Amino acid sequence: MAESSLDRTLNYFYYFVSAQKEYVHERYCSAIKLLRKAEKFLACLHDDAEEAEFSMYAGVLFYRINQYPVAASYMEEAYRIFKRLNYEEPYLNAQIVLAGIDSELGHSQKAQVKLKEALSESDK
Repeated sequence: MAESSLDRTLNYFYYFVSAQKEYVHERYCSAIKLLRKAEKFLACLHDDAEEAEFSMYAGVLFYRINQYPVAASYMEEAYRIFKRLNYEEPYLNAQIVLAGIDSELGHSQKAQVKLKEALSESDK
C-alpha cells in the first residue's frame, strides 16, 4: 500500500520534531539520525519555507557539534531560500550563523564582512 501525501507529511513532522527534542536534550547523534529520516520526506511537502526551516535547524545542529562544512552547506541553503522568500529575520539569522562558522574556521575577515552586511540590512 502506497503512502499518502498526508502520511509522508506526518512522518516528516514526527521525525523533525523528534530531532528537535533530541537536540534540546543534547543527544546529538540521535538528533542527526532523526533529521536524516525527516529529510527523506521533506520534498513531499513542496514548501520552500519549510525546507529553509529544516536547513536552518540542520545547520545549527551541525554547527553545535563543530561540523562546520556540513553546517555551512545547510545554512547557505537556508539563507538562499529565506532571502528569496524575503523572510528578513531568518535570513539575517542564517547570515550571522554563517559568520560564526567563518570565525570558527579562522576566516575573521569574511566573518566581519558578513556581520557588517547583516547589521546594515537589519537597519533598513
